[in-house]
Amino acid sequence: MCPAGQPAQTHMNAPTATASAPVVADALGHSRSGATTSSEEPQPDDFEVLLAAAAKRHSTATRTRTTAGSGPSRPSDWCDPDQKAILTLGPGEHPIDLAMDRCKPGPSRDHFRTKVRRSYELMANVTLGSMTMDEVRAVPIHHLTARQAGAFRRLVYSRYESQSTRNDMISVIRRVLQQCRNVELLSVERLDLLFDELYTVAPGASTQRRRLSPADVERLLRCASTMGTERARARNTAMIALFCTSGIRSIEMSQARLADWNREDESILLRFTKNKRDHRIYLHPDVVPYLEEWLRLRGTHPGALFTSLTQPARYGPLSTETIQEMIRSRAEEAGVTGFRSHDFRRSFVTQLLRQNDAVLVSRLVNHAKVQSTMIYDLRGADEEREAISTLAIPVFDSLGTDTDGSPSEGPQSGTAA
Repeated sequence: MCPAGQPAQTHMNAPTATASAPVVADALGHSRSGATTSSEEPQPDDFEVLLAAAAKRHSTATRTRTTAGSGPSRPSDWCDPDQKAILTLGPGEHPIDLAMDRCKPGPSRDHFRTKVRRSYELMANVTLGSMTMDEVRAVPIHHLTARQAGAFRRLVYSRYESQSTRNDMISVIRRVLQQCRNVELLSVERLDLLFDELYTVAPGASTQRRRLSPADVERLLRCASTMGTERARARNTAMIALFCTSGIRSIEMSQARLADWNREDESILLRFTKNKRDHRIYLHPDVVPYLEEWLRLRGTHPGALFTSLTQPARYGPLSTETIQEMIRSRAEEAGVTGFRSHDFRRSFVTQLLRQNDAVLVSRLVNHAKVQSTMIYDLRGADEEREAISTLAIPVFDSLGTDTDGSPSEGPQSGTAA
């Protein structure tokens, strides 16, 4: 048994160290920092044996889970007492695999795999890039205690200043622990105790963002329409116009398919999105001619909507790096400084919030929560003053009474709403 508030009698819960990093490394039963470990900790040779045994178990379809501790006497904050239980799961049942399956195949899943490895390396207090995925999978994460989870969170906060990065590192562990619960490696109550320590905080307004003015957009479009070959001009102008009027992300632009452009109702169905939900964007009437010109040069061959200029016959998607470099070079040439591709999305949200309610704008940018949309709001003091000035209030010539003692006359005029 290993209640969440008390260390289990295993190597992963060695005596608490003063610094956060050694505490978390002990939590994994895996440290390369040279710190002294308990006699029960597997040595390198033992670790290779462990991996070989795991591979053999994965080749069978049966599970040989230890059932000790199950039944009515199981404590509420229970976890499977067998540290190797996480390796006895069938193919595709490992909590990391289950968490990864919730990501769309391709860049999203690869990115999640990288974040898992980095989070585990930080938890183990080893050099980034030094752990293999086999080593990561062998970590008995279901034996993590609330104390160790808190130590990991404090270590993340001490290592990273960006709240978004902190949330990414912590969320990865939360997602894997959730899958540990789904395969019954730990109880709901234990998961709740761990989540109490592994909490995330809304990052709030970004300090690295700007709102594009109409003049900025005009300069970007003018620059894109004059730089490069005919194909480059047509493609890049269409991309910038779509960025400005749809709130589309770079990765969504990259993965957009020609077949998903509905030319009858002038919309594009995005199938590769951040929240893995299909999302339809509606085209601004002035953007359609830009897209039609690009289609004339691109051709109607199936594939990505926006393709490479150097290898046009392949019709494969552009990388996000290529898109961002195109934006950077056009912005530099146009004199639009301090600008990144995601500022298109921030400007789109801010402009729409001036005339539309937040719920509608949230749907247009495919946010699950309105709070996420409001983080993009870049309206400032000028808009706040303008909003206040639209309120109507009666205006009197004077306050109090007239000189003859009679009440002053009523309101003479009022501001229009």
